[in-house]
Amino acid sequence: MDPAVQRPSRRRPILIGCGIVAALLVGVWMWWHAIARDPQRVDVVVVGTGQVGEADQSIQRRIREEGQSVEMVRIDPCTDTAGSLAALTEHRPSVVVLSTTDPAACAERWETLLGDAADAAGGNPTLIVLTQTGQTTLPGDIAGQAVVADPSRLLGDSSVTRIGCQWWDDCEPDGQVTIRTAEGSLTPAGAERVARVLVGTIP
Repeated sequence: MDPAVQRPSRRRPILIGCGIVAALLVGVWMWWHAIARDPQRVDVVVVGTGQVGEADQSIQRRIREEGQSVEMVRIDPCTDTAGSLAALTEHRPSVVVLSTTDPAACAERWETLLGDAADAAGGNPTLIVLTQTGQTTLPGDIAGQAVVADPSRLLGDSSVTRIGCQWWDDCEPDGQVTIRTAEGSLTPAGAERVARVLVGTIP
């Protein structure tokens, strides 16, 4: 038989063997990173109530779609500082998101709170302050300490219930989408906007 005809059949076992070896190497790499990773460590910890709770599922989904783990801590970092710092110490995240419904409770303590949050998380975490409706400014000078994620550019003020669509929205026939209920709570479309603004600030 012509050797040229036999050559492909000889190469097939070699190719199969190389594929098996490559698969094993990938498996070992993934296994090693899984066991080397601290099981208590979480990539992103979001501490907050109010709109954070309303957008909980959207926030978690968007962060996980970016390949990061997330823990939601439903307490207000300004009114329960001890609780929020304890959560950060437990999870030691690389990204800390703080959001309050009562910024006056932090007043000029924002700088201290952010510093304490960084210490509790360990290392040098990225700090993000997620503002809520009506919070146009934050007291204290947090520039250089934290990134501010402000969803108001996509949500408007608290009186806005319907707004022009973004490309990801399921638009209503008039080209708008409902982002708040009549009671002022976020709809799924509104929650999605909060999540997208937040995730856009996470490195």
